[in-house]
Amino acid sequence: MGLIASGCAGRGGEGFAIYLTGRDPAGTWSPASSPEISGAPVITLVDIQSYDRNHHWLTLTSTAIERLAGLDVPVGGKGFAVCVDKEVIYTGAFWTPMSSLSYNGPVIVQPTKGQDSRVLTIELGYPSSAYVTASDPRSDPRVLEGLAGRLVG
Repeated sequence: MGLIASGCAGRGGEGFAIYLTGRDPAGTWSPASSPEISGAPVITLVDIQSYDRNHHWLTLTSTAIERLAGLDVPVGGKGFAVCVDKEVIYTGAFWTPMSSLSYNGPVIVQPTKGQDSRVLTIELGYPSSAYVTASDPRSDPRVLEGLAGRLVG
C-alpha cells in the first residue's frame, strides 16, 4: 500500500511531477490546494522528454507510457495532482478511453498498453472542452518554470 501524505509540501527541488491523489474525481473538477497524494510521483521530470506549452502535449519515455498504461483507472477517473517542487498547482483526473462519463477539468487520457505514440495531452475536459465550466489552470507560470529545459512551442 502506498504512503499517503497531505499536500505536496515537503522537500523541494524535484521540479514538475504528477502524483496520484486519494480524491475521487466525481465528474466535476474543483481546485484543491492540498489533496492527499500517494507514494512516489507517477510522472517526473526524468519521464518527460518535452512539453509543448501551446498544446499541453507531454512527450514521455516509453517506460513512463507503459507505467501509465498499467494504472488501474476506473470509468469515473483516478485523481492526480500536478506539483512543482512538491507544491500542488492544480488537480485533475486520469481518464480511461473506455469511459462514457464526462469530466469538467484537466484530464490525461490513459494510454493503451503497447501504443506507438509517446505523446499524451493534458486536456481540458472529457470528452471535450465543451464540458468545462472552470478556468484553465494548465498554463500556470509555476508549471512552466517547473518544466524548464523541456519546454517547446
